[in-house]
Amino acid sequence: MNKRVAEASSLRGFFQEQWEYLKLLIEDYQTRKQIFQKEKVALHDAIESIVESTDTRLRAVGSYQDSLRLSARGLLDHIEKLAIDIPPAKLVSRQTYNNDPLVKTLFTSPYQIQKLFSQNKTVRNFFENPDHKHLNEVFAILFLNRREKTILGAELQGEMIVKDVIQTAVIFSGHRLLSPSTTENSLRSAMKRILFETTVEYLRKILTDMRFARTEGEMLAGMIDPSRNLDNPSYYLEILTEQMSQPKRLISIQNSLLKVNARGIKINEDSSIAANEMQLTEMTVGADQSQVMTLVRFPRDEIQAIENTHPLHL
Repeated sequence: MNKRVAEASSLRGFFQEQWEYLKLLIEDYQTRKQIFQKEKVALHDAIESIVESTDTRLRAVGSYQDSLRLSARGLLDHIEKLAIDIPPAKLVSRQTYNNDPLVKTLFTSPYQIQKLFSQNKTVRNFFENPDHKHLNEVFAILFLNRREKTILGAELQGEMIVKDVIQTAVIFSGHRLLSPSTTENSLRSAMKRILFETTVEYLRKILTDMRFARTEGEMLAGMIDPSRNLDNPSYYLEILTEQMSQPKRLISIQNSLLKVNARGIKINEDSSIAANEMQLTEMTVGADQSQVMTLVRFPRDEIQAIENTHPLHL
């Protein structure tokens, strides 16, 4: 009797384990199905956005979604990886200006930092939003231009100060703040949208340039053979797909080491001269000039501090 009870109990335990395992399998399947559906919708929307931004006549080609699916998927995967590899958000404030080499190099003074954020309407609207009244900081994407200029300056060589030494000054300008966000995760999502939209805009530009750069002979050849004419949606789709199939050539993000002294003069990496070392993140779109970019965090109380000392009338 006890043996039968033990066997029955063992069977119940076995079936319970199997049932729990089956439920996990079902939940896992449903989760993966939801992810698949979400990715499918996102890919469809991305393709439609590409078509809308480049040439809507592509919709006249019956298989345009199928033709663009693989290259669009590759572009989205590339952008996903780029966004993941971007360094964590940097705290930008009066305090970090004094002790963070990157912040001190990108800005000329603590006041420039405060002014940039305080005068940015999207940042102000972010903090004025009732849903954000509990937040002590804002996350945003900072873009700026980097320029190098050859100058003559003094340099300490050994124990002597030598004048009129050829030097390279590194200058940062054109500071722009984009996509104020509540968290770093939401900021990275915004970053992916910006990378995608920037890439699509570049695709539109190069295809437009190709269309208008045709010689008379090429235009005549296109009229004779429409299959090689950029005004033909089918051929335009072929060229667009070809361009998108190489996403690393369309957009890239590089990290590089910069070494500058307190005056913003570039110092060789192997030099023993005292200097600040920092990692710069730069975005390059096609053949366009690179832009420095960094994810940043800015405290709410610094906007209040600047308004108390330098009232702004926006």
